[in-house]
Amino acid sequence: MTLVEKMKEFEANFKWIGAHYEELKAQHPDEWVAVWKEKIVGHGNDLLSVREYLKSLFPEDYNEIPVEYISTEDIHLILETR
Repeated sequence: MTLVEKMKEFEANFKWIGAHYEELKAQHPDEWVAVWKEKIVGHGNDLLSVREYLKSLFPEDYNEIPVEYISTEDIHLILETR
């Protein structure tokens, strides 16, 4: 798989998380969730543990799997421009 293909797959998985965020919030509240090929392949309360689990399942590809924290609280960003 080329770098461009890997980047497109990462983006597709990341978009899948966004599209299913409310569903993920109900299933995995306040957890780290990993998505590979548009399927949940890992989740947990500790990011390092989730990453280690992914490394054991996908030793060649674990760094290319998006992992996102699914927060039950609304997060507001304040951006400053100069």
